[in-house]
Amino acid sequence: GLSLGGNLLPAGGGNEKGVWEDKGVVDLNERVLKLAGLTWDSIVQFPDVLLESQECKVLIADAVKLIEQRLSDMPLWGFKDPRCARLLPFWMEVFSHFELEVNYIVSIRNPIDIALSLEKRDEISFLKAQILWLIHTLPNLQWAQ
Repeated sequence: GLSLGGNLLPAGGGNEKGVWEDKGVVDLNERVLKLAGLTWDSIVQFPDVLLESQECKVLIADAVKLIEQRLSDMPLWGFKDPRCARLLPFWMEVFSHFELEVNYIVSIRNPIDIALSLEKRDEISFLKAQILWLIHTLPNLQWAQ
């Protein structure tokens, strides 16, 4: 019964069945990464201290509005975006503005398969791809404990 909504990125770029990512969430994540001076493939963690900045508070307010809009259309809504693995502190701050039951699904794909895919798709070295897997995965596993 969980809906991902109708505002999804189109299929393509090696994902012919689609990536099932909400355009609004992806846009917000890109804006947060930009504010932090990061890209999806930066080899540094998200600086949690950024959450206190006025610029980030504006993005948090935008995310709250997005969630309010999505939930007004769909009472059981969810989203996925690999960037969320890097930006979990941001999203946890956003969710704190609601009285909701928030559930997280941590999907773990074989790091070798990911490294080979990034090497082929983005010409990222196998070593950097493995480090990216660690940066995207370990903090969430620590949080999930």
